[in-house]
Amino acid sequence: MLDDLAADLVRTEPASLVGPSWELTDRDDAMRQAQRVTAPARSLARSV
Repeated sequence: MLDDLAADLVRTEPASLVGPSWELTDRDDAMRQAQRVTAPARSLARSV
């Protein structure tokens, strides 16, 4: 049964495991959002 499952998984995997290729339309906006989201965690880490 495990052999069958492994064979099914291998058959359904893509031939190449290269991830998606995309680019952000606005890199600066993405950076601002990431900084805004991580700011509370950084602040908390500094206070510990």
